[in-house]
Amino acid sequence: MSSLLFSKRTTVAVTIFACLFAAQNAQLLTTNAAQINALYHEYATLFSLYRRVIHQDVPNQERVLDRIVAAARKAICQLNSTVQSITLAEAQAAAIARAVRNSYPGAVNQNTGFQYADAAVALNNAQQFMKNALAVMANVELGELPMQTQAARVMYTITATDILNGFIPVPVVWPTPFADTNYTAVFAVNDLDATVDLSIGVLDMHNKTASGVTCVALLAAAYPLVQAHVDKVATTDDLTPLTLTAPITTLYQITFYYGPSDTTGSGTWVPTVAWEDPANNMQTLTYPYLGQATAGDVGNYQSYSIPFFVKANTPITVTGHYSGTAFPMNISIRVVQMPNNSTTIEAGDQFVINAIAIHDPSVCG
Repeated sequence: MSSLLFSKRTTVAVTIFACLFAAQNAQLLTTNAAQINALYHEYATLFSLYRRVIHQDVPNQERVLDRIVAAARKAICQLNSTVQSITLAEAQAAAIARAVRNSYPGAVNQNTGFQYADAAVALNNAQQFMKNALAVMANVELGELPMQTQAARVMYTITATDILNGFIPVPVVWPTPFADTNYTAVFAVNDLDATVDLSIGVLDMHNKTASGVTCVALLAAAYPLVQAHVDKVATTDDLTPLTLTAPITTLYQITFYYGPSDTTGSGTWVPTVAWEDPANNMQTLTYPYLGQATAGDVGNYQSYSIPFFVKANTPITVTGHYSGTAFPMNISIRVVQMPNNSTTIEAGDQFVINAIAIHDPSVCG
């Protein structure tokens, strides 16, 4: 990155001084009262900052200068927004208004060097100047303000309350506050447990400020994992086998809801579960343990939630079939892996949040 031609203070002072003229000249490019009022306000803000920055030359007060620089960039952003909002029609109308005022006998000539035909050029020059001013301020911040890419590491000890909540908000503070919140942040969770599992995960971020952000970690081991599911509404098809290969030897909960979707038809429908237990026994569960759904009454639905102890790397299969004529059915099934002792989180367990932020000072905040 190339160094700045002047010091930070000098560069900012020159930029503000030039923007003062830009704010004055922009007032001649519009007749819109709201824009003119905004330009007056932005001129006054920049003039105040200019007086402060030219007198801020004490080396051991660089943080004070940094705050002035941040305020100047914000003010220039606001001025840029106002100037960019001026349309060509407004600039042309302003030129016509000046020409009319100058035509009266004894009027003070308000010609500033451009007529109606030059309005487009004058407006384009003003808007391009403001873009350049913003680029200069961005270069100042990138080159000399505190680091624009920052990393933070926070170790956290889990509490009983965290386990009850199922998630943990962890405040992360950047080593040096940014000038604003125009940064992109990401984070990762470093689980300090030697066991490879899914006990802690990454959720989202909240409360973003210039000083930091709150990172939310998910206590995944506290939640069952839905591994397979099916939902059918008013279907007459046989249930295509729903199959899950158990990733580990543990408890799997299968939840069923099935029943007629209307009062038509006749016959029954029943599911069947097949699995292999940890002792290598092939098992099945069906009617009468799983009740029949009988056609003709939508109240003849069945609802169950049953645990199955399944050997790792073996399939759990759920099927369903009609007895008699097929009739419209509502069917919903979930196969859920339950939390395992090896991944259960306890109060006192620790993990680390690693976060990084990249600042973009060219964005107006």
